[in-house]
Amino acid sequence: MMGKSKRGIWPILLFMGMAVGLNAVSGQTKYFQLKGKLELTPGSPPESRSSITWKLQSNKVIEYEPLFSETSDVYGRFKNRATLDTATGRLEITDLTKEDSGVYTVEVKAKVTGTYTVDVIRSISAIPKIPNNPKCDIHPVDCILTCEVPDTTDAEPVTYSWKEGTGPWQRSNKYLKINVTGVGKKFFCKIENPISEKDSVPYPIPQDNTLTWTVVGIISLVVIIGFPAILSQFIPRLKTEREKLFKNCTKTDPENAAPSSEDRPATGEPLIDIKKTEGGMERNGNSN
Repeated sequence: MMGKSKRGIWPILLFMGMAVGLNAVSGQTKYFQLKGKLELTPGSPPESRSSITWKLQSNKVIEYEPLFSETSDVYGRFKNRATLDTATGRLEITDLTKEDSGVYTVEVKAKVTGTYTVDVIRSISAIPKIPNNPKCDIHPVDCILTCEVPDTTDAEPVTYSWKEGTGPWQRSNKYLKINVTGVGKKFFCKIENPISEKDSVPYPIPQDNTLTWTVVGIISLVVIIGFPAILSQFIPRLKTEREKLFKNCTKTDPENAAPSSEDRPATGEPLIDIKKTEGGMERNGNSN
């Protein structure tokens, strides 16, 4: 009976230990703005005149020991930037730098009552742009828009969202595949991080959109490259056909045909030129 009761109490103790751990550790990263202010508080308010110590990693940031002093001691580079509310245990740090990122722990009466992962990041200041030269496929009529931001250094993590017209924002990446057959559509992109966000100006699809000009350019290129080749094949055939046509016309119209050697008078014979006159025929002869 005792063995059963002992086995039954272990899951309860394990659950209680997990609850204490969850109360002491923050599961989420807290983001703060570069050159801004950080505020962290213990999991629960400390009792009156309790000792309080805040640490970054294993280094002390600020400490309050009422048995030795009524004021708090600030350490290292946090001097003139860190303050402690001894009643609530709240820590404040101003003029934050990237070096202030890390894991903060608070100890009340030498027991850890809170752990926080802090990341100091830069807010997004530049407005994203959608360049007016999307990459397009001819079949099907699809284009890829790009949401561009000049620089996201120290601003990560960043996320991208897109929307069409007045529709809802949809989380995506910096690229959006669209169909450009819908003339007049407007698209927006948005970049955001945990402390800031910026929207782009609308990207319209005009009547003479980029795809149209792309098609025109391709057709023009084909014409420029292919026309000389076609012409070089067509001209010899045209010349051959013209010669055939000329020979056929000569055979079918003997009056216009040039006299052959058989039809010409022999050497030494007079050439006779017969002309029609009003009175009849006039014959001129020339002899050697």
